[in-house]
Amino acid sequence: TSVSLEATDDGTNVSLSGRVRGTATGSVTIYRERPGEARTAVGKAQVSGGEFAFTDDPPTRPLTYRAVYADPQTGLPYAALLRNPIDAS
Repeated sequence: TSVSLEATDDGTNVSLSGRVRGTATGSVTIYRERPGEARTAVGKAQVSGGEFAFTDDPPTRPLTYRAVYADPQTGLPYAALLRNPIDAS
């Protein structure tokens, strides 16, 4: 099982999409992260056919996102973190 995550920013909304390899269904918790602040869960995205999508309207930037899928049988989390922060520019 592995999770991938990508994002696009139109200046207002951030569209997130990704894939959970090794499962076709379930849900992914989406977290918003900012330097010096606690990680905040902003919602859940349903996994369908191994893929998920989520749209966020963040109040401030820069920030990054993390997607976490917890295996329903073991509870073991699998996650992906965006490598490049989404900036105000």
